[in-house]
Amino acid sequence: MAENVRRRIAPVAAAGRVEETGGEFAIGEALTMIPAPGHTPGRCIVLAASRGGHLLLPGDAAHHPIHLERRDWTPRSPRARGARRRGWRSGRTRS
Repeated sequence: MAENVRRRIAPVAAAGRVEETGGEFAIGEALTMIPAPGHTPGRCIVLAASRGGHLLLPGDAAHHPIHLERRDWTPRSPRARGARRRGWRSGRTRS
């Protein structure tokens, strides 16, 4: 996946349309990018402000609003469970 992203971003960067940031970054008055380190390097969340209200766009940090309240709940599909079981039985696991 990383190579695919690099290939798609390279022309945009070559055109001078990419600005790297090292922390929180305001995009105009209404949008702010906020670093959210995790499993994806460079991951950010977006804070949107409008008419005195705010909206936080967490990206893949939460798949459902309940995940913001119950951090111990993680999405698991039956297919994923089956793949994990097969991996455990064969001695191959991923953390």
